[in-house]
Amino acid sequence: MTTRWKPILIRFVDRELNTLKEYCAKNNIKITELVRNAVRLYIANPDVLNGIVKANGVFEIKQVLESIHNVTQKLELLERKLNSYPTNEKFTDSLIKARIKDCILKIKEKNGKEPITVDKLKLKIKKMDPSLAPYLVASANNGFSLLDEVLMELHGRELSRDFNGIIRFNGD
Repeated sequence: MTTRWKPILIRFVDRELNTLKEYCAKNNIKITELVRNAVRLYIANPDVLNGIVKANGVFEIKQVLESIHNVTQKLELLERKLNSYPTNEKFTDSLIKARIKDCILKIKEKNGKEPITVDKLKLKIKKMDPSLAPYLVASANNGFSLLDEVLMELHGRELSRDFNGIIRFNGD
């Protein structure tokens, strides 16, 4: 089968031609090849317009709107369920405090009665359990870290603390 080429006349508005030239320059395509492929695509499938399949008249927009409405309702329901779960920080805070307290007591066993600074205590806790690092620093909204709270709880029983940041471990 031989291929016969037929010339066709295509006219572009200046703005369309400029856009076409820019697109072809970016993608290293000849304008003639791009137009030839677009015409072939349209001939092969006349329902395609600008790369989008045209909807025939049988397909109603009402069905599309109903399905979109159903999806949005499901998403809103999921959002309400997710927002209804309490963010119970008290529970997680108590677990983290217990882990910090365990680290402090282990450091106390190793140090004996030697005093330690709060900064050195933070470094030792970080070495023991790196996941506790964010809880050793005061947050912007609270001003106290969980480490500070644990030190306050242990104050008097396990250790004593002065205002210079030095902690002294009490004897057993």
